[in-house]
Amino acid sequence: MSDTLIDQVVDALLAKLADTPGIGGRVSEDRSTVFVKDDAPAIDVRLTDAEARTLGDAGPLRSVLAATLQLQVAIYTRAAIDDQGKETSARKLASPIWAGAHALLMADPSLGGLAQRLRWLRSSWSKDSADGTAGWAVHTYSLTLALREQNLLAPVY
Repeated sequence: MSDTLIDQVVDALLAKLADTPGIGGRVSEDRSTVFVKDDAPAIDVRLTDAEARTLGDAGPLRSVLAATLQLQVAIYTRAAIDDQGKETSARKLASPIWAGAHALLMADPSLGGLAQRLRWLRSSWSKDSADGTAGWAVHTYSLTLALREQNLLAPVY
């Protein structure tokens, strides 16, 4: 069986993010194992939601849907506490990684012609207790696809 357009688009996004400077190709999707110090920095992509609406209803074989996906690009970082007891914020650690990842995604927001639009929506930052800064910067993106109601495998345009 072939991958759906949603699968193709997520795989294309993962492939682009693997080239993000500073992460050494450490990109995963929905990782279930805990992240440890040696895993940082890394990106974990999470598809959180997909919703479709009808763009044109000309019968079941010709109906066009606009599907909107929400994906999280979560950046995991770690830093040691320096000699003065100071630590760097998770935001500061993740910022250059996000800038690089975002530039890669926006260089071709259609992800090779699979998507209509990729847009950044919001971000959140959190910190975990560890021997130094362990944190997450989670950036949510919206991805719009156009496909036929009866064919989940290919884009319309």
